[in-house]
Amino acid sequence: MLYLNKYSWNLALITLMCSEKQSVKDFLKEVLSIVVDETITIDFTFDLSKYPSFTKNNEVLELINRINPEPKATKRNISINTLRTFEIGAANKDDFAKRVFLYLFIASMPKRNKDFNADKIVTGININFNGIDVKSLSEGDKKLLLIKTIIDVLGNENSLFLFDEPDSHVHVSRKKEVKKYIDKANHFSVLTTHSPSLLHSIKDENVRILTNGADGLEVIPAEKVKAIEKLSEGA
Repeated sequence: MLYLNKYSWNLALITLMCSEKQSVKDFLKEVLSIVVDETITIDFTFDLSKYPSFTKNNEVLELINRINPEPKATKRNISINTLRTFEIGAANKDDFAKRVFLYLFIASMPKRNKDFNADKIVTGININFNGIDVKSLSEGDKKLLLIKTIIDVLGNENSLFLFDEPDSHVHVSRKKEVKKYIDKANHFSVLTTHSPSLLHSIKDENVRILTNGADGLEVIPAEKVKAIEKLSEGA
């Protein structure tokens, strides 16, 4: 299981910029106004004391050492095109983008328990593009950024995607875009929403309404709600 939230915005954008899929390139250009070139750079910050927590010959550490070849440097700036040339044992371009995300995710994740020895080497990531950074994007754009990364790069036909209100903070005119990105023929997704606009774009047979009943949580098919509404003349 992989959990993505606002702390993955920068990782998601780096991942999309490493992808060769035309649908991803179109998304970057049309939605985020980004064309990947040498002008896009990434600032990394490192905690040198955490290096010993990673074992040698570790794929994650190998990528970090490529990004930061000077072991005493706490900061490093590289271009996205330089990152895209690194050899990290990927089978193909799609695998490369996925590995970049997973390796950076592990390198920037705090130690959680005794079974996971590696501890947050990367303490900061900031991408410079079009004179701005990820924080400058709208909340809606950042939601779509995560969704696109999950669906088009990280997942596959064997993945189950769970989205908790993916349309929140997305402008009402763009809520159908959320459905467009999530609704893939070879994927299975479950999402929650309070949005009538998003619900209206989904087939009734795929909608369930959750409500607190006398015996606990009740799950009601949308067709039943509409039938009751019709029989009671809206009451």
